[in-house]
Amino acid sequence: RDSLCPSMGNRILYYGIIIPVSLIPLPVLYLFSNCIRFVLLNILGYRKEVVTGNLQRSFPEKSEQEIKAIRAKFYKHFCDILVESIKTISISQEEAERRMNFTNSELLDKYYEKGQNVLLVAGHYGNWEFYATASGSQMKHTQVAIYKKLANPFFDDKIQKSRGRFGTVLVSSKEVDHAFTGFSEPVAVGFLMDQAPVSSKRAWWMEFLNQDTAVLFGSERFSQKYNVPVIYGRINRIKRGYYNTTLELVTEDPRSFEKGELTEKITRMLERDIKAEPAYWLWTHKRWKRRRDDGT
Repeated sequence: RDSLCPSMGNRILYYGIIIPVSLIPLPVLYLFSNCIRFVLLNILGYRKEVVTGNLQRSFPEKSEQEIKAIRAKFYKHFCDILVESIKTISISQEEAERRMNFTNSELLDKYYEKGQNVLLVAGHYGNWEFYATASGSQMKHTQVAIYKKLANPFFDDKIQKSRGRFGTVLVSSKEVDHAFTGFSEPVAVGFLMDQAPVSSKRAWWMEFLNQDTAVLFGSERFSQKYNVPVIYGRINRIKRGYYNTTLELVTEDPRSFEKGELTEKITRMLERDIKAEPAYWLWTHKRWKRRRDDGT
């Protein structure tokens, strides 16, 4: 009986709340977003100290008023991401492509014609959920997104099915090799490269946003292992609910880079975008919780 309760609770939550909410038009969902933002920022103060500290250390040259302005803009965007992520569960392909357009997906076509895999990298910037959802129908390559498998099997299955509606395939971060070797068609393997590494010893250390930062090494490691071109996805916010992604070639020869050089080049591209529009990065993340000498 106890084993059935979580399953029933999951079903009630998913089919009774999440699905109905996802069917609400986005203009109405943005009214909910406004309410959520007010509660999170002004009443609960959700991770307010984390966000403020991250911004202050990243932009020491900015005044207190400038930091507050970026913070307020960030919370508005953050709450929009929450409702937009729920919307992806039921969004139509037409609307997904309209709200996340890839301006130059033809950049990948020559690799597809040669039967060549590619590695796509992006950050938690703009709307990475729309990016993952809409990419599958806008590129010739089979889109494979590397993700951290959820502990809850029910919701893990639902996320995989939701993302896969338009062609994107989710592969666990523990099975990355399968992403490059397990498909008959050319694949574009997508990495989100700005998460905090589990271990400081396995990371690449560099200065990022004015701070000593442990950076995930996976994009470099797997691009060199399989010798595939590396493409950076620059996600731009056009206006509320609308984004586009511009693909930028990082390198066609990842093995020509010395250890860490490719990781730094990719990270600098993300840093450029964050500095241009700081509010659209995920500042609630405890990105700098590790130190070089923490022994883990």
